[in-house]
Amino acid sequence: WHLGSSVTERAALDSLGKTRFADLPATMARCGACSKVIACVGCLSLIGAIVIFAWPIYSLGFQTPTFAVEGGTVFKLDLTQHMSEKNCSFLLLRTGTRDEDPCRSANVSVTPPGIAGLSGLEWTSIDKLPACQVDVMFWMEQFHPRLEFLGTLVPISTTYTDDAPRVGEYHVQSEEPLWALNQCDNPLYAYFPLGAGGALLIFFVVAAILGTAAVLACCCALLMCCCCGQSEGYKY
Repeated sequence: WHLGSSVTERAALDSLGKTRFADLPATMARCGACSKVIACVGCLSLIGAIVIFAWPIYSLGFQTPTFAVEGGTVFKLDLTQHMSEKNCSFLLLRTGTRDEDPCRSANVSVTPPGIAGLSGLEWTSIDKLPACQVDVMFWMEQFHPRLEFLGTLVPISTTYTDDAPRVGEYHVQSEEPLWALNQCDNPLYAYFPLGAGGALLIFFVVAAILGTAAVLACCCALLMCCCCGQSEGYKY
């Protein structure tokens, strides 16, 4: 009698287990409506975090920016009113080799617009530091010879009493070819390099927030699915 009872109980348990496993897809389907939506949101957030994290790194390190001047020795840089209001300027680059000091002296003459006498002896037309100390990026290596950061054009003050950048054309003469990019047209290079570091930090923080939200959403979806599956199983 005991042997028959054990066999009967074991058969009942096996039948119950088979029923639960057989109905598992149906249970997942019933509980997956909300969890699937949360999982999709989590996946999209994770993809967004990866894009936000990778885009500025790719743009700064691998993508060649749009230049206002390419390899010029005599040219004009037009500082517009919009650039003045946004405190944008022009970032200058030059060619160099690995053996040369990126912060070496450069024979560059800049004539500001308007009355040149207002420039005085204290006006520094090009601010080299800290731009010239920034390592060469991948896209700069694609030039032959490679490009290096020279510095940023420093606009002259409008007047002695008005410190606003003077709008107009700045005439540049150089003994070596120079490249210039408009910082307003290339926002990641605004206030370079300190501004670029701040912009990257903002992108990284946003990416971290999205990534955390994505992980939490996926965990929540998994938890809901597991709990729903267990609650359905208790009905047997």
